[in-house]
Parts: sequence; structure tokens; C-alpha cells
Amino acid sequence: MHSKLQAAAQRQADDMAANNFMGHKGSDGSKMAQRAAEAGFTGGAVAENVAADQKDVNAVVDSWMKSPGHRRNILGNYTVFGAAYAFNRASKYKHSWTQVFGRGGNDDIDDDADIPWASTGHDLRQKRIRQVNLTDIKSKETMRSRR
Repeated sequence: MHSKLQAAAQRQADDMAANNFMGHKGSDGSKMAQRAAEAGFTGGAVAENVAADQKDVNAVVDSWMKSPGHRRNILGNYTVFGAAYAFNRASKYKHSWTQVFGRGGNDDIDDDADIPWASTGHDLRQKRIRQVNLTDIKSKETMRSRR
């Protein structure tokens, strides 16, 4: 997991949960590349997946994998990623999810880190859920396509 991209993802997940929306544009007008740069990411191209209302990681990954654009990001030519989750009982969606993908910037990778699907404030409760291993997802997709 890339610490800078995780910070950018957490910013968007927290924003969506706190401000009751789902989207790529932040409530402050920020876009994904801006949030990644402001978090200190110095690598190349970035992409982002957002989702809301899915109650667990399996449901959100399943929905992303069924969506051509989100699937393209997950299986794309990115070398690093960060992921985040935020919960707000008072929001319309309650659960907010964000993945941010990038190329390069390998100096901020923590291979042993759990994905901290966590937040604070505005009734956002800290949670941890299992890490989604993109290498495993890509390997399974490669095996399916060869059948």
C-alpha cells in the first residue's frame, strides 16, 4: 500500500461520508490528481474508484469489478495504490469507499501495512477490514481469460 495515495483516498472517503455525497470531485472542488499531489504523491498518472453504501469490502470490490471503468482501474497499468473507508451513520450512504491508483512513487510503499479503512470525527467510526490484494485479483482475471 502506498502511504501518500492512502492519505489521498482517505481524504475523499472522509469527505464523502461527512458531506453526504458520492463522487470524484471533493466538496472543496478538489480532483483526484490534486488530492494525490497535496498528499505528497510524486509518481505519474492517477486513477480513482469511489463507491458508497456497500456494507463490506467484498460487496464493494464485486461492484467495482462488474463496472468496466472501475475494473479497468483495478486491472490497469498502475504500480501503487491506496484505499480508504469511512462510515457516517447520519449520511445517506453510511459507507464510503475510495481507491487511488498511481504509477511510480515507490518510495512510500508499506508492503506489510493493513489497509486502514478508518476515519475520525462526525460520527465516523474506525474500522479495519481485510486487505484486497490487487496482484491476486489480476492473477485470477488472467487465469479466467486463458480458459
